[in-house]
Amino acid sequence: MAVAVDAVAGVVGNAVGSLTTGSFTISGSDRAFVLHVANAQAGITVSSTSCGGVSGTSVGARAINGNGSMHLWYGLDPATGSQTASVTFSDTWGTRLGLVAHTFTGTHRTTPIADYTTATGTSTTPSLTVPNTTADDFVTDGLKASIGGAWTAGANQTRQYFSDDRVTTSTQDGADGGAMDWTIEFSGAWAQAGCRVVAAAAAGGANPKGPLSNPLAGPFGGPI
Repeated sequence: MAVAVDAVAGVVGNAVGSLTTGSFTISGSDRAFVLHVANAQAGITVSSTSCGGVSGTSVGARAINGNGSMHLWYGLDPATGSQTASVTFSDTWGTRLGLVAHTFTGTHRTTPIADYTTATGTSTTPSLTVPNTTADDFVTDGLKASIGGAWTAGANQTRQYFSDDRVTTSTQDGADGGAMDWTIEFSGAWAQAGCRVVAAAAAGGANPKGPLSNPLAGPFGGPI
């Protein structure tokens, strides 16, 4: 079974201790979610996340550049039907906070997320490449930048969410190679994080380079 995007929902805010998306519909089988959490202060961290009634787990160490950061969380089998996603932060003074939920179907039952990859820089061309993609996989990334303007996703990506609070996300079919490229109108500091969403068909097939391929990450996590 190949991975497919099921639903996307996002929310942004300022000076709040938590964010919750509006209701969205989760459906299908072999479900998993990836939450993209952004903020403009490195001192604000994530205390907890959830989607469809399932608590999230950190995919790996967040990407930090200056004060901006992007952090991915994941979980298996969120409930179907009308659901929400949420994040709780360590304090209430953060600005340009963002939460974007992507849900997927057709995911691996024990290792739905692999090859967590981060990148940072100061330019108009954020980019990272998630390795080991296959035709049945999907790739997702989140990008936080310090400067606004027009943001354009690469040719093989589908931009799934964009906010003037300087956060955007995208997805890509695994057959397209995992290069997640962006063009930002104005140069500024950016932090990007992406991962491979592993297909259920990979069960028994090997995922030898899962999250451990990122030296910053533990089995799935790392410093928050």
